[in-house]
Amino acid sequence: MQRVREYLTLVLIGLLPFHAFLVTVFTKIIKGNGNAPLTLLALWKEMLIVIILLIACVEVYKLILHPESRKKVLKLDTIDWLIISFLALALIVTAFTFYDLKSVFLGIKYDIFPLGVFFLLRRVKWSANFTHIAFFVLLMAGLATAVIGVISILLPSGFFQFLGYSNLHSLYLPNAPLAAYQQIGGTGIRRIQSTMSGPNQFGLWLLIPWSVCLFGLAKSLNTDSHFLSRIFSIKPRSKHSIYTYVLCLLLIATAIFLTFSRSAWIASFSVFVLFLFTKYSAKSIQRISIRAIAPLIFAFALIIIIAPEVVLRAASSVDHIRKPIEGIYSMVQNPLGKGLSSAGPASNHLSDSCVFLPDGADISWAKDRTDLCVFAGGIQMQPIGKICSCPFVTENWYIQIGVELGFIGFLIFSSLIVLILMRLWKIKDESYEEMFAIFLGVSISALLLHSFEDAALAYTVWILLATVLCKKYLSKEVENFDS
Repeated sequence: MQRVREYLTLVLIGLLPFHAFLVTVFTKIIKGNGNAPLTLLALWKEMLIVIILLIACVEVYKLILHPESRKKVLKLDTIDWLIISFLALALIVTAFTFYDLKSVFLGIKYDIFPLGVFFLLRRVKWSANFTHIAFFVLLMAGLATAVIGVISILLPSGFFQFLGYSNLHSLYLPNAPLAAYQQIGGTGIRRIQSTMSGPNQFGLWLLIPWSVCLFGLAKSLNTDSHFLSRIFSIKPRSKHSIYTYVLCLLLIATAIFLTFSRSAWIASFSVFVLFLFTKYSAKSIQRISIRAIAPLIFAFALIIIIAPEVVLRAASSVDHIRKPIEGIYSMVQNPLGKGLSSAGPASNHLSDSCVFLPDGADISWAKDRTDLCVFAGGIQMQPIGKICSCPFVTENWYIQIGVELGFIGFLIFSSLIVLILMRLWKIKDESYEEMFAIFLGVSISALLLHSFEDAALAYTVWILLATVLCKKYLSKEVENFDS
């Protein structure tokens, strides 16, 4: 059963980055153009996860029946108690703020379910090399999506409409097809999203292959034991080894840059800084900074001077300041929380689709979209005779949790993130440096975006964490138990 579960898990994490593309294309094949993604198709990942969890439940049951493993498997550590406390708090707050079943379902989907997956899967046995194989699958998926993303810049919008994407760009409409790309306001420059649902989602998911490849490069220079070196049959310190990793890094870095997601830029740079400080001496870091980081900073400064709208993006920057402040104000006004789905990605599904434009902007393009709420200078221009209810987006996952579940929920979730980072840091096995880098990058990006909203990133990260932390959680005796 363990082998079946592991194969299904590899299929899941390998296909997740292609989810939005596949659902869009198959929806078009089944229903034609102009239709929202079919719910049944979109739920394939949840159905596969349920199958994986059912297998895991059987394995846990067998472990409980075994006298020597029962106590160890049922034992709860601090991470477990934080997750249980978070779930209990969500149930209590929901009981007092219940609105409808849809809001509860969406809140569970985004806030609770991924943690439940992590809670259960860290209690089952994983093969010693499973995490390494998963890293390889994710690296291959990352390279494939990066290539598709870079190529997509050159493709006409009609090609994406042929595949089933929306004829609009930069807009998310709950009851309409996905937009194939976003544009930087006022420039016409595309932000690539490859096979995913948006450029931010794509950029943040690329943190996974970015971290794997970055730390793989360092290991390939020192040893032939790294899993990528064995798979590609490349020798340590060989030119083939160096060129392979460098080319992969350049491709992934190019894709991250072309998402124009500043949160992804910051997170990937944070991972790079972590890589430098954990792998090189002070003198080496100084040399690398002069040769690599300094030119990079100069290039960004040049871009800001020549095309400031590409990097600075005043309206977006203001939102990244204003919206978290609004979220904190909501927490102060509702210290016990407003309930699941009251903020973040879930509120997008429960609210009107809103577009905010500067004062005096041309809104004629939206006249035929009566389902779209258009604001100019903060004043609602469309539709007439209806008061729009716009999503409450905090641009910060931690504050979003605080809005939904109050200060207590904010503290519990933040403590969980910090504790997991501490556990990962304490693991001495270098095989898991990538996991610390991935989770650190995602945790940093969550300060600037709703990073955990995307299924591809959330499920992949929490499943990988389960495979890594179960090594610490289970004894060798339980690891060798044949289910």
